[in-house]
Parts: sequence; structure tokens; C-alpha cells
Amino acid sequence: MKAYTTSIIVIIAVFFIHLGGQVGFYQHYTLFDIIPHSLAGFGAGFFFAEFFNQRLDHHFKWSVQTKDFFTVGCVFAVAIFWEIFEIITNTAGYLLFSQKYFLDTTKDISMGVIGAIIAVMIFRKFMEKK
Repeated sequence: MKAYTTSIIVIIAVFFIHLGGQVGFYQHYTLFDIIPHSLAGFGAGFFFAEFFNQRLDHHFKWSVQTKDFFTVGCVFAVAIFWEIFEIITNTAGYLLFSQKYFLDTTKDISMGVIGAIIAVMIFRKFMEKK
């Protein structure tokens, strides 16, 4: 349950950081969007780690590695959907399919996945103590 709370707090922080980005931080600091993408991956990673840890053990006896793989995979899927959302809303910041667009999209997805991996590592360390 603490992982869900952590997830919600982190996602709320991402919302406020994103608002800061909207008022100019994205334009003034080129790599500012690393922060919200990493934290969003971290928050979503905590959510999915807790979800898979609690819910799937009742139905399947999955190994820890399988649950972690699915956690990171789900965050990867969310990151891809977010990038599609940026295309639809024209908020990617670069000309679609340009080199800068591909670099930015790759960086955004990578940061989300790295955030998820960090969340899984912390979550597992936390679970070992229980």
C-alpha cells in the first residue's frame, strides 16, 4: 500500500514540475524534461510493481524477475502512448520525424524506463525488509 501512496505523490510532483515546464522551464533549460519523464517512470514503476506484487500472486505464481519485467514493460508501453499523445497534441517540441524529434522521443522513453528500473530496484529492496 505504501508503494501506491509513493506513486501518487510522485505523479502529483510530476504534474507540478510539468506546469513549471509549461511556463518556460522547457524552453530555458533544454534537458529539463528529463526530470518529469524520469519521475513519471519512477511513479508508474512503483504503481505497477505493487500491482503485480499484490494481484498477480493470487492468480499466478510468477517469479520476481517476471513481475519486474512486466513492470518495466508496462512503463515502456505508457511512455510510448505518452509520446503518441505528444504527436496528437503537437507538443513534441520538434518537427515530426526530424532528427531532433527522434532524439527527444528516444530520450523521453529511455528516461521513463530508467525511472521504472530504479523504482523496481527500490521496491524489491523494500520488499526484502518485510
